[in-house]
This record gives sequence, structure tokens and C-alpha cells, in this order.
Amino acid sequence: MKILLFLIGGIGLSLCLILGIGMWMFKKDINKEDPEYIVQFIKENAENKNVSLFIHLNDEKWVHVNANTLLPLASRQNHRSH
Repeated sequence: MKILLFLIGGIGLSLCLILGIGMWMFKKDINKEDPEYIVQFIKENAENKNVSLFIHLNDEKWVHVNANTLLPLASRQNHRSH
């Protein structure tokens, strides 16, 4: 009986450890603040019109990628009938 409890506990602990590491890696990837990461993302997605970026500073256009393309907002809309 003790062996079964240790086995179940070990499997549970292992799953928690694997899940924790996976969540940590995902969070680390999401929170990147490296400018090169943003540049690479724009380069990869500019052609398929999934990204739009426009940087304008002191009356000078720095970046203009799909700036006139309408994209849906990443928000959830509540559709309630009154």
C-alpha cells in the first residue's frame, strides 16, 4: 500500500514539475522585451497581413507596415439583446 501511495505521489509531483516548467517557459517567451524579437515577428507576419505597425515620431515616419490595413481588435465583445 505504501508503494502505491509513493508511486501516485511521485507521478503527481512529476506532472506538477513538468507543468510548472512548461508554464514558466511560456511566460518567459511571452514577456520578451527584446527589440529584435519584435522586428523578427514583424518580418515573419508582414506578408500575410496579420500585423500592423506604424511608428511616427517628430513628424517623421519611422516604420510603416500594413498601417492602412484594418485588423480586428483582440477584445471580447458582449452581444446582449435588450
